[in-house]
Amino acid sequence: TVDDPVDQIACDGVLTTDVIFTGSDPAINYTWTNDNSTIGLAANGAGNILAFTAQNTSNNQVFATITVTPNLNSCSGDSQSFDITVNPSPEMNVPVDQTICVTNNTADVLFTSNVVGATYSWVNDNSSMGLGASGTGDIPSFPTQNTTGLMDTANITVTPSYNGCDGPSVSFQIIITPILEVDPIASDDFCAGDDFPGVIFTGNVLTTVYDWTNDNTSIGLPPSGTGNIAGFTLENTGTVDQIATIMVNPVLPGCTGISEVFTITVKPVPTVAVVPLSQDLCHDEPTLPVDFSGNIINANYDWTNDNVSIGIGSPGFDDIPSFIATNTGLVTETAIFNVIPSFNGCIGESETFTITVNPKPTVFPNPSQEWCAGDATNSIIFNGNFAATATYNWVNDNVSIGIPAMGSGDILSFITQNVTSDVQTATITVTPTLNGCDGIPETITIIVKPIPTVDGPIPPQALCVNTSSDEVIFSGNLPLTTNYNWVNDNVSIGLNANGVGDIPSFIAQNTGNTVITATITVTPELNGCVGTPTSFTITTVDPVPIVNDPGNQLLCEGDLTTDVIFTGGAMLTWWVVPIMLIVGFLTPWPYNYWRLKKFGIACH
Repeated sequence: TVDDPVDQIACDGVLTTDVIFTGSDPAINYTWTNDNSTIGLAANGAGNILAFTAQNTSNNQVFATITVTPNLNSCSGDSQSFDITVNPSPEMNVPVDQTICVTNNTADVLFTSNVVGATYSWVNDNSSMGLGASGTGDIPSFPTQNTTGLMDTANITVTPSYNGCDGPSVSFQIIITPILEVDPIASDDFCAGDDFPGVIFTGNVLTTVYDWTNDNTSIGLPPSGTGNIAGFTLENTGTVDQIATIMVNPVLPGCTGISEVFTITVKPVPTVAVVPLSQDLCHDEPTLPVDFSGNIINANYDWTNDNVSIGIGSPGFDDIPSFIATNTGLVTETAIFNVIPSFNGCIGESETFTITVNPKPTVFPNPSQEWCAGDATNSIIFNGNFAATATYNWVNDNVSIGIPAMGSGDILSFITQNVTSDVQTATITVTPTLNGCDGIPETITIIVKPIPTVDGPIPPQALCVNTSSDEVIFSGNLPLTTNYNWVNDNVSIGLNANGVGDIPSFIAQNTGNTVITATITVTPELNGCVGTPTSFTITTVDPVPIVNDPGNQLLCEGDLTTDVIFTGGAMLTWWVVPIMLIVGFLTPWPYNYWRLKKFGIACH
């Protein structure tokens, strides 16, 4: 036999109690059947029924009848039955959250579930908002309270129950909105052209809507709007600060709020105009002053210079006074200046300007030259620190030497001229030029000395031996300073082989027996300049006759003497006579005539 088991009532989702079968004999085997396996128990089995999780997926009670049969030695005893009742677990509908402005009444909270007849108990974690800490059944409307100044939330947890079986709890919130406030917004200053970052409004209530107004639309913001202020580019086209006052009102239906005010100040941005924008100068020239001006009178102007070698440092501020531009190099130096206007913390758009300083070329010295008229000069090749890149312009203060009054470039060799009796000095001043810049001039002198002359023809002289010659006085275009150098090709006439200056009278010599002639060539020279030579002759016509000493004779009386033939060293022949006449009279006659006339002496 089997003892009758006790019926059980279980809740959905809860463990049942173990069913331990007992009977008349400990050796009995028990088999059982279950007519409703939906409760979570198999349809049949053997042995004890251990605890299992009861199941009820319906909204009503579920009943299962378990029949147990004892078996011993192949003999079955009488069966016993017992019931397991599984109550449903109520699942309630979650109440809607409520957000209520302070002092307003809540809506009624009516609890419902899937199980008819379920009961409800609830707890409230925030009783300061006007609802008790716990209760059962529905929650009727009540006036809200909020003294925190913030959103005050009550979390209410409701547990449904049916026949002692609790369903899963649900929670909902009742949120009490305080008096609406806007979190403080800092006023700020900006410069025109800045990007305003925008304003995200916040307050003590998250769902607040913010309406705002603006009393100065010149800054680029509309007169009113709702919600956050998006970023925008600030504007100020004037020269004074523009201040906009923005008033923000928090808005939530049925709720009151407190406005917040802040300001946006937009400062003007200065501009700059530069006069002059560029300068092109030569080394050692003064610059023009650089003046800065703009839309704001008291603006500051800060500038930088990327090339301090031109004679001004970096950085600097305000106008740039005139300074001496510098460039000692071989290339053009350009300084780029960048000037930035600023005023009251606002920086305007920069402006650039340039100062270009060109180097001054040099010209290397050339030696002066000294020449005689008619000589070819040495070419004057101009050079300097810029070599052929520079232009060399020159002026000549004495064109009589054979070159123009001015020119450009090298002065090639030319034939010097001097038609005067004076030394001609030409001063040539050469100025190197490059990119419009004149360097330091250099001077060169070319001295052209006149060529001396000797007047001629000089009459020849025909002399007899031991007679005095005429003095030969040389004259020419520069008689007082000219050196008259002469040479004599026959010193046997009694005159030296050479000499300088006039030839004084000398005693004619001729130790031979024939007429001898000496050619004297005179060359005028002055300051190294040699004129055209002139030649004349001096002839010694008559040699001194000599007689050879006759030999003595010793005779006896009555003897014939020997002929005495006289011999000597001179013999005059007829053909010499015309020569003597020409040389001695006719040839010097014109010379003597003009010399006598020159000195006002008559011949008769």
